[in-house]
Amino acid sequence: MRFAYRDRVVDDANIRETGRILQQMGETLNDAIYRYCDIMKEVTESAIMNGRTSEAIKAITTYAEKLRNQFDLVGETASRACSGFLSDIDDADKYLY
Repeated sequence: MRFAYRDRVVDDANIRETGRILQQMGETLNDAIYRYCDIMKEVTESAIMNGRTSEAIKAITTYAEKLRNQFDLVGETASRACSGFLSDIDDADKYLY
């Protein structure tokens, strides 16, 4: 039975950059949710103040408001996961080398 072994190379800079990008994307999405909610509130207060359309927009806005700060959390978690992965690899390297 043959086993193929290959060297694994972990590019620390790339993983750190990926963590930074994921955190930045979370912040960007969070900002977009805030802007969306503000715009939708303005629509229901200024343009479509009553009726079924207004109620539907208010319902959608209520759900969107629940997403506030969630994307920040996801981005931070992803960034920490990248850092944790690098730490785990460093710990394993100490054992091997």
